[in-house]
Amino acid sequence: MVSQADINHYDAGDPHRAVLEWWRDVQYKNARGARAAYATKAKLTLPELNRELGVVESQFVGVPNLTFTDHNGRLTTVYMELDHPDSDAQPRSLSVNLRTVNGEWLLTDNLLIEQSVGRVSRLTSGD
Repeated sequence: MVSQADINHYDAGDPHRAVLEWWRDVQYKNARGARAAYATKAKLTLPELNRELGVVESQFVGVPNLTFTDHNGRLTTVYMELDHPDSDAQPRSLSVNLRTVNGEWLLTDNLLIEQSVGRVSRLTSGD
């Protein structure tokens, strides 16, 4: 699980910190906190995000290794790898897109969670 020490490794206003704060909210199924990390909330309802977090909880274990950041003005992509504890599987490569809003880094979309919901759905349906 992401700890406060993991988060404090990065300064306030750093996109890495924003990613880890969001990741921790996802891990603890704190939909209200996770939703606050998105730049556009209109298409992401709290009940919908709550449901999604219940589905993807097994996909957000551990602390992601933040490997690379690609900045382009007010936009940035944070790339990371995730080793699933208790698994011999290769690390998964992931990324999230962020943009600054009033000086704060916020996620631009819910794509990583939506992809994880699809992945879990395929795994549990046997497809």
